[in-house]
Amino acid sequence: MKQTIARKVKATIAGLGMLLSTVPALAGDGWATIQPSYNAKSEAATVRVEGGTQLPLDLSLYGFADVDATTENPLDLESFYSEVRLTKALGKGFGVAAEYNGGTGMKGTVRAGVTYMPKLGKGSFTLLKAFPVDTAGYGAQLDLYSEQQMGKGWSGSVLADYNVDPGTVYAELKIKKELSSLVSVYGQARCFGTPSKMDCAPVAGLEVKLR
Repeated sequence: MKQTIARKVKATIAGLGMLLSTVPALAGDGWATIQPSYNAKSEAATVRVEGGTQLPLDLSLYGFADVDATTENPLDLESFYSEVRLTKALGKGFGVAAEYNGGTGMKGTVRAGVTYMPKLGKGSFTLLKAFPVDTAGYGAQLDLYSEQQMGKGWSGSVLADYNVDPGTVYAELKIKKELSSLVSVYGQARCFGTPSKMDCAPVAGLEVKLR
């Protein structure tokens, strides 16, 4: 019992610490959202807090934290995962970045590498990342994020993280509809596996802008 309580307290403190990493987004020209949702596969609640801001010296900060419940305790948000990335723009879409990844049941790591934001057209945003450096021994990672505005409040996005060794992929496919300037609804598939075999979980929820 004591170990269970201690684990929950530790996870809560760590999760809150990672959630606070998005606080800088509330200053200056930053942005932040909270996204309460329901994972239909695990039949449990999940909440994402996400934000970013521009900093002096061509620096930018981005972070998100996912806090998840389990099938056994669908409303007990005790598990978390978070990423915080600091990027230095170099010009012409290129940058260098350091990114912390950490969460429940995993050894935290700092990844480092290069980023590139190509200009692909009106209403689109794309970010490519190549992180060959990893302090925890997980190996190199290649990442893609792309979002496209589709008009009338609709948008779609795709995220893919490829772990070179052991060759696994985490992906998110998302479609979102803006209901007002502050609130949107979305449907999402969160998938994990290999390029030839993916296991996906349907997720549906709200996105509320904090700034």
